[in-house]
Amino acid sequence: MLKHFANPPNWFTSAGLFCGLYSIILSTGVEGDPNFYRAAVMILFAGVFDMLDGGVARITKTGSQFGVQLDSLTDIVSFGIAPSVLLYAWGIHSLGTLGLVGAFLFCLFGAFRLARFNLDAGEDKPQFSIGLTITCAGGTVATAVMAHAASGRTSVEHPINVLILALILGWLMVSKVQYRT
Repeated sequence: MLKHFANPPNWFTSAGLFCGLYSIILSTGVEGDPNFYRAAVMILFAGVFDMLDGGVARITKTGSQFGVQLDSLTDIVSFGIAPSVLLYAWGIHSLGTLGLVGAFLFCLFGAFRLARFNLDAGEDKPQFSIGLTITCAGGTVATAVMAHAASGRTSVEHPINVLILALILGWLMVSKVQYRT
């Protein structure tokens, strides 16, 4: 395991995992009041680290199957679970069970998207990605939360709109819609 800890791309992947975990902590308010804006920022930082880890692996020629698996596991935490918790705590908890189902479906569809990607990972890099990437979906949630906060609003007036956003993003992840890579 020590060689995996010493591998530079895994440092960036681990930093992304930390950002996902910290986003969840900030969303739930375990350390005091929830801070949805900072939770969203942590998801965006996780996206930066997600972009960097692959580049570092290519530059240093230290990519590995372990790194590929670590990256995928980190993606489900940072762009699946963290945005789902943020969606629920910020905007759809007032919908009760319906809000919980919406948050779960966002996370589930993200996991399905990653599983489909992992099965196709051995192929040549395609020109198009099938379905919205989980990174982009999680980043969209983070951006929506940050835009809401920037508008000066402190609470979500129409939680059903947040639920619709979660379901549309979830559907786009498992859809066959092609996105340029």
